Amino acid sequence: NEYNTGEGRDGVGKEVNDMCSGIDSVFGNDRETAIYSVIHSRSLEGEPGFKLLRNVSRKSGCDPVGALEMTPGYIKSILSPLGMLNYPIVFITDG
Repeated sequence: NEYNTGEGRDGVGKEVNDMCSGIDSVFGNDRETAIYSVIHSRSLEGEPGFKLLRNVSRKSGCDPVGALEMTPGYIKSILSPLGMLNYPIVFITDG
C-alpha cells in the first residue's frame, strides 16, 4: 500500500508519512508474520471530536467518547474478545 509507506499524497494533496517505518522498527524482518494490534489515536480533541463522535454514536450505538479517551478499559474491551491481549499493542498518533 503506497499510502502507508510514505509514497504519494493524501486527499488534500499533502505528502503522506511513512507509517510502516514504526512497525518495521518494532518487528523488523518479522513484520509480515507478527501478531499485534495497532491503536491509531487521531487528533480529534476538543468540541469537534466530541461532535463527530456524538453523531457516530447516535447512528451506531458506539460509546460517544471512548475513541477519544482511549482508556485501558476501552482498549481491553475491544481486544479481549479477539484474544489479542497476549500480543503487542503498538500505539501511533497523527499529532
